[in-house]
Amino acid sequence: MKTSVVNWMGRQFVVVSSESGLEGTPAEQASDVFSRIGDELSSLGLSLEHGVRTRLFARGQEARKVASDERIKALAGGKRCASSSFIAPGYLDSQGIVAVDLIAMAQGDPASLKTTVEYDPPRYPPHYVRWDDLVFFSGVTSPEGDLEHQVRHLAAMLGGSLATVGATWDNVISASFFLRRDQDLDSLRSLWSPVLSAPIPYTSTTLVDGFASEGNLLEIEITAAV
Repeated sequence: MKTSVVNWMGRQFVVVSSESGLEGTPAEQASDVFSRIGDELSSLGLSLEHGVRTRLFARGQEARKVASDERIKALAGGKRCASSSFIAPGYLDSQGIVAVDLIAMAQGDPASLKTTVEYDPPRYPPHYVRWDDLVFFSGVTSPEGDLEHQVRHLAAMLGGSLATVGATWDNVISASFFLRRDQDLDSLRSLWSPVLSAPIPYTSTTLVDGFASEGNLLEIEITAAV
């Protein structure tokens, strides 16, 4: 278990990272991760309802599916977060099946400040989670085509998502890219640069081994201030 406190955009966030143990069934192992994250937040005077984003890093595709199902159970109702999931065995320090990062707001009342907005029609994960003036969009992928095609498709998708909250790319304060490791990082940079009218204040790129669908090459998460 790793816990850190981050000050960003005039807010305080708590980031909790935990990996599954080796006891029990895969589903029990994954469920235990969320229980332990909840206990850690409770020790800080917070709860899973304070969560705004989760990332799931699994050892393989079956582990990703099992852990995603347990996440749905553990983070229901007011506990729902903007979400993404990856196949990334190299991210795990242990022999467990999954690692989970949960980002929580450390200030304010989720009952009054947190809103979860669904896709239409609804599906998991939610479209986005809004906490006051910050909007955390779930990660998005494109099902087919080469990297150039997927970048263009995802840029259009995310542009449409920003429009639903009255925002543009100028409102984006953070973008996280998760690139399949057989793809070229420099190509991603050159393809993405024309999308933006101004630099995003914070960006990161993480190499992973796969996603929910075999054809996915890239997943992008964004956060906007509106």
